Amino acid sequence: MQEAELFELVFIAGATAMTAFTIIVTFTFAYLTVAYFLGSKLSRLEIAVVTGGYLIASFLSFAVVMANVSAMRVFQEELADSRVYQRIVFFMDARIYEAGIPVVYLLSVATCLFFMWSIRRPR
Repeated sequence: MQEAELFELVFIAGATAMTAFTIIVTFTFAYLTVAYFLGSKLSRLEIAVVTGGYLIASFLSFAVVMANVSAMRVFQEELADSRVYQRIVFFMDARIYEAGIPVVYLLSVATCLFFMWSIRRPR
């Protein structure tokens, strides 16, 4: 594969990962909105359905993010000897994203679940 094609694949994989991450953020804010406005009024079954839907949808989007970040890392490894790549894309090292995105994802899910629990618990 040509160097230019690998450059393009790195950026395509990165853009796709960012798009999938914004979908996670959208699901998270939708879940928080439901928790804030309706959390105390919903039955246990409704809460289970909403929470299950949120967890499944956000996990599937998370899987897409991680698959694209892994692909980005593979393409970056192919470009390891490229002098141009080393000068342009030093801040896009996929290893940083592979380590950081799972932490952000798990913290956001835990925070959302705690928020729903705090809305639902009797005072």
